[in-house]
Amino acid sequence: MVYRSKLHHLSLNLCVRQLCRFPKLVNHLEYKICVLGELSVGKTTAIRYFVRNAKYSHVHEIEIQSDVYHKRVDVETPKKMMADLHIWDYAGSEMTMPSNLWMKFLHEVSGVIIMFSCNDRSSFDDVPVLFRILGTALDYQPPMILVANKMDLSNEVPKEEVLDFAEKYDIPCFFTNALTGENIEDVFVAISSECHRDSPFRSMIPDRW
Repeated sequence: MVYRSKLHHLSLNLCVRQLCRFPKLVNHLEYKICVLGELSVGKTTAIRYFVRNAKYSHVHEIEIQSDVYHKRVDVETPKKMMADLHIWDYAGSEMTMPSNLWMKFLHEVSGVIIMFSCNDRSSFDDVPVLFRILGTALDYQPPMILVANKMDLSNEVPKEEVLDFAEKYDIPCFFTNALTGENIEDVFVAISSECHRDSPFRSMIPDRW
């Protein structure tokens, strides 16, 4: 077939697109989700809240210094497919991550959650930098979601500014409280849906594929 000679040159997302004519071979979906953001913005708290009642495994990728959590979720499709989310949480600041680790951390990523803290202006100012790093490290654009965490604390970043930023970059935006879990489930449901829309294994295949 035409696609055979290209498989080893393409990222996972691009590879599976070549297989879109064989959806019956797929029993469930698998998405690698990378959660980015500065230290202390609440990434780990949010992830652990999301997986709290699930049967999940937690492993530590020593080479990349990342914790990886796994959870199976329902994806809103006509066929009610299941998706295994592999959620990667870098144990440090991505702003100081060496470029070689960036490539490994983002390898075959399906979707990205970028989180900042509403009471930490600098964590919001770093978001455009993370966008530029993603643009340099990846040869494709995965679905992305912006998360404004710690919405209950002092607001150093006006809500209107956050919404304007999300509109500028055309990405969904959520305001959350990881400690109470407010809107956390919605974030991961949304990124799962975004990944599914970006996947060939769904009932409708867009013209661009």
